[in-house]
Amino acid sequence: MPLIELWDHAKMMLSCRCKTVQFLIIATCFVSIYTLVLMSLDRFLAVVYPIESMTWRTEAHCRLAIAVTWAATFVVCFPIAFANGQIEVPQGSLDDEHLSSNKYCTFLNNESIPFLPKSWEARWSLLAFQVGNVMQFI
Repeated sequence: MPLIELWDHAKMMLSCRCKTVQFLIIATCFVSIYTLVLMSLDRFLAVVYPIESMTWRTEAHCRLAIAVTWAATFVVCFPIAFANGQIEVPQGSLDDEHLSSNKYCTFLNNESIPFLPKSWEARWSLLAFQVGNVMQFI
């Protein structure tokens, strides 16, 4: 395989890694919050309704609640994977001369969303704000 093809493949993998890491950071944050909510609900039921809740608080229901939490979070956070990418910094614009790379991973704030029609003029910043609002009310 020629060196140029390997270099292009490496750049693609870095972009994929950037998107994956940013997605996992946000998704696992939401999952941890909702897992704490589930634990609080379980303790509330155990204290307030100790006898009645014994039939609700089973291991099967716990596994189902955790699976639904992970699935719902991944579905709602999925667009975030496309909202992050690599930005190229022009040469000479940074003060540090010892940087080995002139790209960094960041939120693509004011770029159009590629899988929506261009006529909608949808931007990532608006979508991210809406995803945060949806996650608050779930």
